[in-house]
Amino acid sequence: MSASEVTTRSMAKKRRIEALMPSKEELLAACAGVEDMLAYARSVENDTSQDWHWGFGAPINYFSAINYLSSNEMFIARNVAEHATPVLESGLSRGIRNPDPRTSAYLNSVKGALQMLNALAALKRGAPEWLRDPLYGGEFASW
Repeated sequence: MSASEVTTRSMAKKRRIEALMPSKEELLAACAGVEDMLAYARSVENDTSQDWHWGFGAPINYFSAINYLSSNEMFIARNVAEHATPVLESGLSRGIRNPDPRTSAYLNSVKGALQMLNALAALKRGAPEWLRDPLYGGEFASW
């Protein structure tokens, strides 16, 4: 075995983390989607899902973007229950295949946020050490 074929344990961990870590663009799109969901919720009378939103500024790195999304899991769940599910059920029952642009944009935001939560769950399951290992702190502390 040559030196170029040797894979250390830390190299294997790094590859596993890189394979599961969402890209900067994917994280930012999901964060923007959550903000779109909040704007939609604020436009609906008697909305209670926005009470669960936790906002704390723009994401500046992987840690802050993932923290923002993780902190808003309950908001996303409540928002889907209060708005997305009824919108979809109502549209399907009336045979509407193409909702208006505002509703369509909202549903795309919901889809993106839910997909990112699934990706983050896979990251936590597949490489939980990404948060604790100081070797990776510098890599994900900035974009």
